[in-house]
Formats: sequence, structure tokens, C-alpha cells
Amino acid sequence: MDYSKLTDEELLQHVSGLHNVEINEEWYRRHGINAPYRLDVFGRILNCISLQVMPDFVCDKLIVKQANEVRMKRQLGKD
Repeated sequence: MDYSKLTDEELLQHVSGLHNVEINEEWYRRHGINAPYRLDVFGRILNCISLQVMPDFVCDKLIVKQANEVRMKRQLGKD
């Protein structure tokens, strides 16, 4: 399946308990963070399935690392 043609909402519908590498790669390409997370406009980590803002201290180290990389790119104007 060509996930690049799906909207974020459609991608999230394909996310399940099983890790799908292709979905995660597409999500990461778009948002810089593994699915189902992305940063909101304030730079906070958002779980796009539960629609909850996740404080950094409750997230996996990899998610926080990826979020910090996206935050840095935004600060540098490379987003």
C-alpha cells in the first residue's frame, strides 16, 4: 500500500497494536517522530490517537529524543 497518499487521519486508522514499519516510516517522514506522536504548535508531544499532550517525562526516551530534534529544527527555522 502507498501510505504516502493517505492523510494523517487515514494513517492513524491503520495503526494497531502491531508495529507497522511502513506506516511508521511515513509518519516519521512527515513529523520527525514515531507514530502516533507529533509535536503540537507549542512544541509539546501529542499522542494523535488519544489526543492527549504527553509530558516529556512520561514518554519513551526515543520519542523525547526525536521531539527534541524536531524542536531544534523549528527553532532554527528548518521545519
